[in-house]
Amino acid sequence: MKLRFIYLLIAVLVLPAVAMGQARHPDLSGSWANISSLPLNSLRKEAGGSVSVNAGTAPDADSQPLSHQSAEAALDFAACIGCGACVAACPNGAAHLFTGSKLTHLSLVTQGRNERGKRARAMSHQMEADFGPCSTYGECAQVCPAEIPLTAIAAVNKESMRFGLRRKDN
Repeated sequence: MKLRFIYLLIAVLVLPAVAMGQARHPDLSGSWANISSLPLNSLRKEAGGSVSVNAGTAPDADSQPLSHQSAEAALDFAACIGCGACVAACPNGAAHLFTGSKLTHLSLVTQGRNERGKRARAMSHQMEADFGPCSTYGECAQVCPAEIPLTAIAAVNKESMRFGLRRKDN
């Protein structure tokens, strides 16, 4: 329960600052740089690491049913804060843990299913262009402060293959 509260605080206080480029991180030289300079930011914004939503009135909570197990799993993968520790720990500089957590989180919630295929294709292409290949050593999951499981890496291939077979945006 306490961990869920911490994730909620991060989602409310930290993530809006990250999305607006106001959060800061130390780079390798020891100076402070704007977080928008990270390649993870392009993966998050430009490649579809978010959901397009009609900004009208809020729908009723019961209009799109979601099982308790799916909601819990989605929250576990949504815990990723995009800090880049997984990329730094990987000998190949892969971002598969980050990408897999976003793809899994957004495929489990009902609102994110609408653009599932398009998101998988775009995020996979962006990830392959900016980061190295996954070596499945598992260092990324060991250093992840949000404790994203290593199973998130499998979601990258699963979602890409799903799109390749279906050739649909959802």
